[in-house]
Amino acid sequence: MDKIGFSVKNMDRSVDPFGDFYSYSSGSWLKTHDIPKEKTRIGSFDELYEANMLILKDIAEKCANGKPDSHTERLVGDFYSSYMNENLAERLKFKPVMPIMKKIRDMESIEKIPSLLGELARIGVNAFFSSYVTSDIKNSEIYALYTWQGGTSLPDRDYYLNPKFAELRKEYVKHIKSVFTLYGSKPSYAMADAKAVMDIETELAKVQRTNVELRDDRKNYNKMTIKQISSRYKKLGLEEYYKALGAKSISYAIIGQPEFFDKLEKMIPELELNKAKAYLTWLVLHTYSGLLHKAVYNEYFGFFGRKISGQKSPRPRWKRGVSLIDYMIGEALGALYVKQNFDAKTKRKADELVANVRSSFAERIKKIDWMSEQTKKKALDKLASINQKIGYPKKFRDYSKLLLKRDDLVRNFQMAYAFEFDRDISRIGKPVDRNEWGMTPPTVNAYYNPSLNEIVFPAGIFQPPFFDANKDDAVNYACIGGVIGHEMTHGFDDQGSRYDKKGNLKGWWRKTDENKFKSKAEKVARLYGSLEVMPGLKVNGKLTLGENIADLGGINIAFDALKMALKKSGYKEKLIDGFTQEQRFFIAWAQMYKGKARPEESKRLVLIDPHSPEKFRGLIPAITHESFQKEFKELSKKRTIATKHDNVNLW
Repeated sequence: MDKIGFSVKNMDRSVDPFGDFYSYSSGSWLKTHDIPKEKTRIGSFDELYEANMLILKDIAEKCANGKPDSHTERLVGDFYSSYMNENLAERLKFKPVMPIMKKIRDMESIEKIPSLLGELARIGVNAFFSSYVTSDIKNSEIYALYTWQGGTSLPDRDYYLNPKFAELRKEYVKHIKSVFTLYGSKPSYAMADAKAVMDIETELAKVQRTNVELRDDRKNYNKMTIKQISSRYKKLGLEEYYKALGAKSISYAIIGQPEFFDKLEKMIPELELNKAKAYLTWLVLHTYSGLLHKAVYNEYFGFFGRKISGQKSPRPRWKRGVSLIDYMIGEALGALYVKQNFDAKTKRKADELVANVRSSFAERIKKIDWMSEQTKKKALDKLASINQKIGYPKKFRDYSKLLLKRDDLVRNFQMAYAFEFDRDISRIGKPVDRNEWGMTPPTVNAYYNPSLNEIVFPAGIFQPPFFDANKDDAVNYACIGGVIGHEMTHGFDDQGSRYDKKGNLKGWWRKTDENKFKSKAEKVARLYGSLEVMPGLKVNGKLTLGENIADLGGINIAFDALKMALKKSGYKEKLIDGFTQEQRFFIAWAQMYKGKARPEESKRLVLIDPHSPEKFRGLIPAITHESFQKEFKELSKKRTIATKHDNVNLW
């Protein structure tokens, strides 16, 4: 862990901090770290993720090879054993998915599609669209069913519609044909089916909302009664689809993008039956490609790994297996993980950091000069109401009714998926469990949930480079403090600010204050939208707006929290590695976002990722901070920052 934490050895002190602060902070690391062949990017999150993977591998192997002491250990061991049994996968070929394929093959007419879509959704195959259960964002005390646009396999609608991806689209059709050929289709039939799939997915892409439009929670909240849904989407058969999901007595659902489903209402009844079957068959093969024999996965990787993302070689099978278990039964694996990787001392320190960052944020809100006292009071009330979850759930998921086998990977996937899916469906209309987590304990990340007004920090992130009990306050406040401040700020970004303290999508701002906020947020979007990722490709300032507001807020809140902590402790200034606490704070912030990505991956992320590239996350919040220039002026030969950006922080 020492090797992946903060270190002045990562710096390149030959670079002037006012010339290129990102390279100054992380230049040596950038020069000496190449992207592994199995990865598309590398950075602080990835380094800790890889370290965690070794821990999880050890847990999975012990569960698989030893005598299980609990049902939890048996589940993890059986799932891992089934995934690692490559010889069995090679012998079975496509046999594990034949029961699903038979249902598709036996479909007698297009009218049978709704019920079949529901069956497929329960085992992880989402065709045309998807449905999920979460809290009703306008009534956050109960669970509701959401139905959302979908049905495409490429990373974004632009891959189907933008001329610059024309060659990639041709390669995609070839890839689909190759998969159908492996499945046993004659080349001529395989190509016809591949073109049919491409035609259907392209039509879906044409009416999908953009990723920027999908950020608008108000626009994507369209509550309809089942009667209204049945009337508007009579031919689409959503009511029949819901029943197949197991949602047989619901009163309403939330349709994310009504115009998308208007298109399906006309499109699906007109589909030729053989083309519909080709599309559904493709989605099964695509979804299950990582669970089948090597030839299928290699074909999947050749296109989606190598051509889409620039990945040079596949991840080792054990890593794919551990990742799948974390995704499918993550709280089982997580319960075993936290036994040895999260202690009471870390929990106490984490609670202290959250409390200090919250206090810092409150003081900043009180000093804002563009917000009325009326809105400030409500903002402070919301901040105080944010629930914090640290480490792992108070109560882990009960998997006692889930039974897996050591020699049936596809069945294990289906059983685990259906277990979670059915559990969600059964809760529609019932009270929300506010103790539940949306991330597994080993996850190297954190999140803010606006509908629950909560911040969540899994045990996985409380390790270097984000948290290190042996480092000074500057490093910990910059890193984990910055993450805490970032997540808190999400409650007040362009979307989170629309939710009240109870997590309801409900206005609480004075109109004049809201208009000022929007005006300031537009400046953030313009600044980041001017940043060039590579020649001809800029950051999407509107897509990344929420994360950029959170980054800017996070660094300011964390910096103030550091100053408060130093004052409270009576800290006497001393240099560490030649730097003050303030200087180490900014360097540590930039190092937290050290990273690099392959060109193909950078292009993909610009289209789909709501975060800015690591370089800009490490650089812009630091150099636009009001204290940055003062803290580094004596270390620079320049009079001012080479590329000056306005301080557009809202919080």
